[in-house]
Amino acid sequence: MIYMGVDGGGTHLRATVLNEDILKKYSIESGVNLTATKEEDLKKTFEELKSKTGRVDYITLSFSGAGTQNRKDILKNIVKDVYEIENIIVYHDAEGMLYSDFKGKGVVVISGTGSVVFAKDDDDNLYRSGGWGHLFGDKCSGFWLCNRAIQKTFDYRDELVIKDDLYDLVKEYFKVDNIEDLTDIQKKSDFKTYIASFSKVMLSNITPAVEEIVKEGLDDLVPRCESMLKKVGSKKISAHGGVFKSEYFINEFKNRLKNYEVELSDEDVATKISFYTKELYERGDVK
Repeated sequence: MIYMGVDGGGTHLRATVLNEDILKKYSIESGVNLTATKEEDLKKTFEELKSKTGRVDYITLSFSGAGTQNRKDILKNIVKDVYEIENIIVYHDAEGMLYSDFKGKGVVVISGTGSVVFAKDDDDNLYRSGGWGHLFGDKCSGFWLCNRAIQKTFDYRDELVIKDDLYDLVKEYFKVDNIEDLTDIQKKSDFKTYIASFSKVMLSNITPAVEEIVKEGLDDLVPRCESMLKKVGSKKISAHGGVFKSEYFINEFKNRLKNYEVELSDEDVATKISFYTKELYERGDVK
């Protein structure tokens, strides 16, 4: 039997195919967050993936934006149509990480393009905090942090805040001469991913404004993590997402959670999911 784990996020789709003991890994540079990607674009991405992987028998998808049953059903139907199989499981990305990271209770926090906290108790009951999309939540995500940087750049233009090097970085990264031209970013079809991509630059150049934005984000994210850790009685939390790759950000996060064990994920979610898929079907315990 051939098993495939798929990790879909705001900037990449990664897949690992497990055939006997042989692992093959694939990556497609395409944002596939279900709250920001059209169905026809998702189908094209999976058609490209199938051209690389060939036939598989079982698939588990761990996807950003798969937070409602409707979006899970849409994704499942697309993959079913492309791969022509029935054995497909769809998880929200944090659910997939929970099942693959923890045999028992545990907490996963994601801060990538979006953000969310998920927890699982010893009976596999799931609990969630945040992750309500870029319009209603996702505070302390890559998009939120960078959007705040842009907002503060406009505040500087309007003479509401003092000069900070961050504002020049914003102008340089988004290739504008005048701050007013930043408004054109809203016209881009992939504006969410485009804005979030600034996070690597922003978190590599720590200024007073960056410190202020990170503090504001963590003031929301950390209490969510603490709430979930207490709810399931866990001391362990696994951190995922591109924002946590910043040494400054992960250190600030850990300092806020000194009483807990914070593990920075190795990010190879697709491979973990492929083994988890094999385990699920071999024991006949499909969730």
